[in-house]
Amino acid sequence: MLHVDASHRLASRNSVALEELRDESVIVAGGPDSPGYTATVVELCRSAGFEPNTVPDPYPDLGLQAIREGVGVVIYVRTAFAPDLEGSAFVPIIPTITLPFDMVWRRGINSGALDAALGVARKLRAREDWLAQARSCS
Repeated sequence: MLHVDASHRLASRNSVALEELRDESVIVAGGPDSPGYTATVVELCRSAGFEPNTVPDPYPDLGLQAIREGVGVVIYVRTAFAPDLEGSAFVPIIPTITLPFDMVWRRGINSGALDAALGVARKLRAREDWLAQARSCS
């Protein structure tokens, strides 16, 4: 999804093509903890034919404050945000893009919640033909 401030020019659109973000500042992870996310966003934009103007997120809130300050737009999964987020608009990116996520868990730790999360991840991996194999880490 494209996450923008509700007053942004793209906020009322039904969808947006990635190449339409050519003139936008794209907010990416501000710290060293998410290099894969930032690299993926840059590569997606390059694949759409443009070099993105990236801006590190100055806040640890997935761009919420930064979009309200007009710093830029955010490309991220919709489920990371509350269902009704006042002041925000979420616009589907067409065609749909995929952002990678890793799951890490400790070996020997068992719980119903972990088993359920891993089960869903394994089903999605199989359905979507993802390459990564789920495995536990020490």
